Amino acid sequence: MTAFADTSNDVCPVKMFAMDGVPGIWVRPAADGAIELITLGAETFGTPVADVEAGSPKTEAGIGIGATLQQLEAAYPEVSETGTYGDLQTYYGISSDTGRWIVFTIRDGVVDAIGVSSEPILPSEYCG
Repeated sequence: MTAFADTSNDVCPVKMFAMDGVPGIWVRPAADGAIELITLGAETFGTPVADVEAGSPKTEAGIGIGATLQQLEAAYPEVSETGTYGDLQTYYGISSDTGRWIVFTIRDGVVDAIGVSSEPILPSEYCG
């Protein structure tokens, strides 16, 4: 993480990291200090998908920021819609045996954010 700029602020409990050409990384710690949520994002964090798509980390099945919904469904046939945020984005998730989720946010037909959480959707507000 030393290559990333820490863009966190005192108002928000989330640790925020940024670097040109890659998705932003936001980490939310739980009260006990464990990480309860980690999200990689583009538009969700104010950066166009096209600016970070090439530098996006990818899942084992090859899904990263900028992948289409069709590519996501082909890579993960078990993925299911888990929620929406108005007309802006739709969440798709895969649950593990331990109760954790990998959640993909689809915005304008492509993956805009990928998060790991105990919830089947990503927060609509990270700092509130």
